[in-house]
Amino acid sequence: MARPPPPLPPRPRAAAPRHRADLRASRVPLAGLVAMGAIWGALAAVMPDLRLRTQASDAQLGAAFLAAALVAVVAMLGAPRLGRWLDGWGRARAVAPVVTTAAMVGAAVLPGLVTQVWHLALALAVLAAASAVVDVLMNGRVAALEATRARPLMNLNHAGYSLSFFAAAVLTGVARDAGAGPVLVLGGLAVALAPLVALTVERRPAMVAAAPAGAPVPLAPVAGLWLLVALGGGVMMLASLLEAGTETWSALHLERTLGAGPATGALGPAMLGLCM
Repeated sequence: MARPPPPLPPRPRAAAPRHRADLRASRVPLAGLVAMGAIWGALAAVMPDLRLRTQASDAQLGAAFLAAALVAVVAMLGAPRLGRWLDGWGRARAVAPVVTTAAMVGAAVLPGLVTQVWHLALALAVLAAASAVVDVLMNGRVAALEATRARPLMNLNHAGYSLSFFAAAVLTGVARDAGAGPVLVLGGLAVALAPLVALTVERRPAMVAAAPAGAPVPLAPVAGLWLLVALGGGVMMLASLLEAGTETWSALHLERTLGAGPATGALGPAMLGLCM
């Protein structure tokens, strides 16, 4: 008669789930990226009202977003220096995350206040510049956290951006369907994001000693490296163009061309956020 197999040894008690530790570690950058996603999701869903309010043509609206994108590129170039300068004002705390996130949330109200095309272009440029600085600083902090904790955190933080983009677009569509205008939508959003601004307050991070530099390792030349970089850059540029086009024009297309209501039109940018 076969003997029954011995019982399995009891499993050791698991430590705290890693994802909770990742969320705690990512509190500051995640709060900033979630706020940024909510702002641009709401802005994409309220775009039909902004276009109607300013009487902007398609060409004028496209030019306004193009100008905002160019301003954002310039802001990204200066973001690291601005972050270091802001952090220099804090003694025990790093002030760059909270100052830049607060500026971005405050700028989110501006597009809802304008009634002329060039005012809209200026408001979008200010918001794009503030968002670009937050984007660079928060992604830099995520990269630093990954290096010190040896944990992959970038996907978690970017997922927070995408989900907040989705949720804000849906809620904006519902609010517009109930009769809310751009001022109420974007102003209410700024108030709702105030707790996230508070979450970006952090103590000054401790300096991590750099590993002693050894002798530089010579790298073998790679044939066709620049071609590979150019192809990769081209793919990324095309993806960015498609993302920006869907973000800016999907709600307009659904409502103007297909006759959708505000709640249905908001599903265009909402699906973009959900699929990011």
